[in-house]
Amino acid sequence: MTNRYQIPQHDEAPSEEMIEWLHENLEDWNGEPDGITLIHNDGTEEHGAPGDWVVRDEHGMYRIEKETADETRG
Repeated sequence: MTNRYQIPQHDEAPSEEMIEWLHENLEDWNGEPDGITLIHNDGTEEHGAPGDWVVRDEHGMYRIEKETADETRG
């Protein structure tokens, strides 16, 4: 089971698997040309830009993790 997907670059489409996975989110979200916005039930929003990660935690909640230099090293 995948618990994280990287937000694709603006000229790339997200995979069908990523879209299906996002639809499992019980909270709202919007895909936008400049990334993804998660809209939480408490009224807060998180925006992830291309290269950031959408992560589902052990409780099924989705959040954004910002890309860091350590994550981009191979």
